[in-house]
Amino acid sequence: MDARAIIAAARRGFGQLVRRPVLIVVLAAAAVRAWTVMHVPLVVTNDSVGYAQWASSILQGDFPDLPIFRTPGYPIFLAGLWAAAGVGPQVVLFAQHALGVATCTLVAATAGRFGGPRAALACGLLAALDLRLLGLECYLLTESLATFLAKTLGASP
Repeated sequence: MDARAIIAAARRGFGQLVRRPVLIVVLAAAAVRAWTVMHVPLVVTNDSVGYAQWASSILQGDFPDLPIFRTPGYPIFLAGLWAAAGVGPQVVLFAQHALGVATCTLVAATAGRFGGPRAALACGLLAALDLRLLGLECYLLTESLATFLAKTLGASP
């Protein structure tokens, strides 16, 4: 058996070890966020109003003239979300909390890849229970989407 075959076999076995901690993280993150969706309202700030207006413009077929310091990603995300599921605060909360669960899952999987099952569980649970991440998912702001996208890029091999 050559070195490549040994490494491949070790990776297959290692993947099995990391699955259970990642599943625990998914369940914990989903449980916390399910409670939050039912008990915490969507928070709208001055910036949120702009994002909602731009998303509404995109839904109507117009592309808004965004300020130079704003990226179009979040308004496009909102417009797509609203086109698919309807306009409403619960729709945004559900989607952003789903992004939060996915982010926690990626944190656990990445930690597991580099540090093993204990690292996957510890890092994933810390992310799942982080009140800053959870709180920002309740705002009509870019942070949930940006955090998910940044973690997605960081999770790629």
